[in-house]
Amino acid sequence: MKQYLLTFIFICWLSFGFSQEVPVSAFQAGEEITYIVSYNWGFIWLDVGEATFKISGKEINGKKYFVITAIGQTYKSWDIFFKVRDLYQTVISQKDFKPVYYVRDVNEGGYTINIKYRFNRHKKVAYSEYESYKKPFFRDTIPITDNTYDLMSIIYRARNLDYTQMTKGEKIPISILLDNKLTNIFFRYKGHSIFKNKKIGKYNTINFSVMTVAGEDFKSSEESLHLWVSNDKNHLPLWIETPISVGSVNVRLAKYKGLKYPLSSKIK
Repeated sequence: MKQYLLTFIFICWLSFGFSQEVPVSAFQAGEEITYIVSYNWGFIWLDVGEATFKISGKEINGKKYFVITAIGQTYKSWDIFFKVRDLYQTVISQKDFKPVYYVRDVNEGGYTINIKYRFNRHKKVAYSEYESYKKPFFRDTIPITDNTYDLMSIIYRARNLDYTQMTKGEKIPISILLDNKLTNIFFRYKGHSIFKNKKIGKYNTINFSVMTVAGEDFKSSEESLHLWVSNDKNHLPLWIETPISVGSVNVRLAKYKGLKYPLSSKIK
């Protein structure tokens, strides 16, 4: 798990797609979710870090927005091997869940990236400020479509979709603004199942697979990433797993509070 701790989680969550109309919100201000990231090398699974997602509300010029912040970090015992300190934030409209502002500020083992996007829907552009360990600071104007999202906003936009209308095996494309480029991947709806694990318990779930992009982190461009989501009104990601370039990774729900609806998918 060399780079992009939180980016990995976001790509997993992107399994939700966004081609349908927006129904009532599946989340609310005050929601807070924490995930634990585990790494497998050989026969041993080790918890290496965690990521926490928080939602607050904000009003700007009479319009209501959600401010969604994600913070990811390795545990101190792992910092000596590969220290991760990640911050992501998006500001999205409470009406259509489209982003107006996005920040990504990460430091992962010395790999630093700082990106800001300001979305102008009328002009159909995103104004970008970009700086990384490879590139000096520069500004750019990026053409976007009406359905362009960032890594954070697409997650919460997608939690509101009605998956009862999907057929098993259905393939849905996704386009996101990632590192100043529009990136296309896809997910496949795999149906429903009961997921059971001693770490998180037993749940009724919705299942997806995701096409990953071969490179420094993932082994190949295949549907090797798998995701289980709570089959209730929250559509809460519960468990994610995938092989990576060296070993494999899973991400599990650790704790939550402030959910808009009861987590009724949990089987006691």
